[in-house]
Parts: sequence; C-alpha cells; structure tokens
Amino acid sequence: MNGIGQFFDSFRNKAVIQINNYSRIVEIIKKHTKVQIETKDISISNGVVNIKSNQTMKNEIYIKKEPILKELKGLVRGVTIVDLR
Repeated sequence: MNGIGQFFDSFRNKAVIQINNYSRIVEIIKKHTKVQIETKDISISNGVVNIKSNQTMKNEIYIKKEPILKELKGLVRGVTIVDLR
C-alpha cells in the first residue's frame, strides 16, 4: 500500500513543479514585456517554451527574448529552457 502512495506522490510532485514553472514563465514574460498571457497558453517541449498567442504578443515577447531567456534559465526547475517560440 505504501508503494502505491509513493507512486502517486511522484505524479503529484511533478504536476506541482510544472504548474510552478508555468507560473514563473508567465511572471517573467509579464515583467519584461507587460504582456499578460495565461498558463494554459504555454507548453514546454525539449527545452523550448511554445506560446500560443496572437502575433502582436509574440512579437513583443520576441523583442525581449534574450533577457527573458537569461532569467528563465535560473528560475525554472527540472527543465533547461533554450528558446521561446
């Protein structure tokens, strides 16, 4: 019984880390660009943060891409962020 509990705890911990990472990404983007995006519009795959948004918001984020990436590299747990798209 203890094994099953630990198994489900590992999933819960991974989900909490992922939610915190998405929240940090949203905060950092807002800090640098004043663009408000939702956590549901973000996905991370192979170190690339994909943002589902309109082209104007994406352009604003792209302009500030380097400072955003520098800050993301130190704050996101469990994933090395290498690009924003």
